[in-house]
Amino acid sequence: TKRIMKISQSLIIIFLPLMIILSNLLFLTNNNSFYETNYKKENIYQNFQSVLQVQSATKELIGYLRGQNNLEDNLYSLQAKIHLKDVKSLIHLTSLVNYLSILVVAITVLYFLIRKKFKPLKRAIFIGSSATISIIFIIAISLLVNFDFIFTIFHKIFFNNNLWLFPEEDNLIKLFPHEFFMAFAYKLFLNILSTAFAFILVAVLFIKNDKLSN
Repeated sequence: TKRIMKISQSLIIIFLPLMIILSNLLFLTNNNSFYETNYKKENIYQNFQSVLQVQSATKELIGYLRGQNNLEDNLYSLQAKIHLKDVKSLIHLTSLVNYLSILVVAITVLYFLIRKKFKPLKRAIFIGSSATISIIFIIAISLLVNFDFIFTIFHKIFFNNNLWLFPEEDNLIKLFPHEFFMAFAYKLFLNILSTAFAFILVAVLFIKNDKLSN
């Protein structure tokens, strides 16, 4: 039983950070309001014929990345469509890993709750959430030191071609310039930190109300 308990704790510590990070990543990727807010802030609309054109292309893109429709808008170049196909595959893989993480965390949490072993559960949640915060701070500092370098390394690791290198006049670059990805990273980090602190708060509440567990 102790061995199973330790394994279950380890599973939460490993998969909780994955669940928090990937869930927030996928949520923000599909958040149309974030795109529109960024477009207004960075004056993206002025680079295109109309606001409606950008909104339509963005809606189609989000649907495409979610596997709901094809990418047919003329706003996107052939290179952009090929690259976005690679992005779609990467997001699909991310979703699968996220679903696995949610399943593992849910099953292990349920195991602890059924056995009324609250202290090991809250300890695992606290460590997993703290690990998430540490990971995010390390990534954030790295991006602050050299965003372009990290951005390049990311693409070289996850893409097996150079189609992510676009000319400045490509509409995909006009739609998602350097500033967009910086804003995306900033918002993503805030969301992840908020979620991690929420889990820590849950763990703390467990500590205060847990008098009978081992």
